Amino acid sequence: MTCEQIAMAMMPYVNQVRGGSTQQLGRNAQELQRRNVAREAELQSEAAADTAAMEAGCVGGINATCAAASEALSAREAARNAKIQAEDKPITDQMGPEMAALAAQGHAMQQDPRLMRLMQLGQQKNCH
Repeated sequence: MTCEQIAMAMMPYVNQVRGGSTQQLGRNAQELQRRNVAREAELQSEAAADTAAMEAGCVGGINATCAAASEALSAREAARNAKIQAEDKPITDQMGPEMAALAAQGHAMQQDPRLMRLMQLGQQKNCH
C-alpha cells in the first residue's frame, strides 16, 4: 500500500475521533488556557506588590510584622486559588467525562487489528 492508500483507509477512524466530544474538549482546553494566561498577567502584577509588602514587613529580620505579612500573603493566595477553582469547575467537570469517553474510544481503537496494521504500515513506510 502507498501512503495515500493508507491515509484513505484510515479516514473512517480519523473521522470517528474528530466527533463532537473531542471538539468540545478542545474548546474547553483552549478556554482554560486563555483564562490561565489572563490570570498569569494579573499574578505578575500582584507579585511585585506582595514582594514589596513582605520586604517592608521583614526589615530587620523576622518579627511579628513579617509574620503577619506572610500570613496575609498566604491567605490571599488561598483565596485566589479557591476563586480560580470555583470559576473553572464547570469546565473541568464537563471535561472529565469527555476525557473518559475519548480514552475509551482510544482503547477500543487499539483493539482494532485493521487500524493497528494500517498504523504499522504507515510507520514502516515513514508516512506523514
